[in-house]
Amino acid sequence: RVAIQFIGLTEVELLINYPGKNAMILECPGHGVVVAYIYGVDAAAVQFRLARVKTTTIRCAFCKSKFVRPIGRYREAIKFKWKQYCSPSCKHKIKIRAKEFKCGNPNCSNTVFKTPSDIRRSISGRMYCSQTCAAIYNNHNRAKYNTCKRCGKTISSWNKYCSSKCAADNRKKSLDQTRFDAIARIRKFYKSYKRIPVKREMYGLYRTARIAFGSWNKAVEASGFDPNPVLFAKRFVANDGHACDSFAEKVIDDWLLENNVLHERHYPYSNPRFTADFKIGDNTFVEYFGLAGVQRSYDEIISKKRAMSDKSGIRLIELYPKDIYPTSKLKNILDRLIEI
Repeated sequence: RVAIQFIGLTEVELLINYPGKNAMILECPGHGVVVAYIYGVDAAAVQFRLARVKTTTIRCAFCKSKFVRPIGRYREAIKFKWKQYCSPSCKHKIKIRAKEFKCGNPNCSNTVFKTPSDIRRSISGRMYCSQTCAAIYNNHNRAKYNTCKRCGKTISSWNKYCSSKCAADNRKKSLDQTRFDAIARIRKFYKSYKRIPVKREMYGLYRTARIAFGSWNKAVEASGFDPNPVLFAKRFVANDGHACDSFAEKVIDDWLLENNVLHERHYPYSNPRFTADFKIGDNTFVEYFGLAGVQRSYDEIISKKRAMSDKSGIRLIELYPKDIYPTSKLKNILDRLIEI
């Protein structure tokens, strides 16, 4: 077997003058190499007709310079809409999306490449070749002094106040302004809900009211209203005449009345010592647990009521202060009772 290798050829036609002899040609167009294997014939007795590669001249898609490319490869690129490059370097450079900038430090002559994300994040629009150049330029152009907003004292540029006292005094309202704001919030709540707010509903105002008026009840009185009584210390009467142990129970009773839900007050459990706040329909109890998590004995009563409800097959609907204050969620919880 004789192996003959040809460089730079894509086609080889092998002519054998002796019949009955075998020959095999392996073509490798990707490397421009053609190898012929000849069996039983001396290499000198074989004639080869060689066809050289057909080429064309095109321009590089990146640097626009002209270069020679095999016409087969050129047609393949046109068919698949591939870009053609004169070198691997041009093929790599065209993928780089970064833009070239001159360093923002006037005393520096370096250039720097920045990606589109770097450009978008830049606040000033200036690009620097290093943190050193950025610090030199920014420190030189930053104001070195500032004035305290409270007392007017000259201070360093990165501070707004000369001391924590000036900062606190600048944010502090006068006593008259604090009282005016507290009264306005209480009256706004009454206008929206037609009742006096309780302390837990006025987040952030309770402490301010105590500082401005001395107590929460005095703030309510200054707003022109009678303060709410201590929790469970006074009986309330609902709009339908039912006696309620707390203002929250009155709110629940009034909601049931407005939505035409028939209900009974203080209905006994299987153990007559315990009563439910509201009974609706044949097997639904509604309880308002206003002191849940506050008193251990109260939590024990809640557990006993749950156990009795499960044992008797009664559906127990539990309501807590968060369901009423600061915004009532009774509609979302009790809406399904309207059909009972």
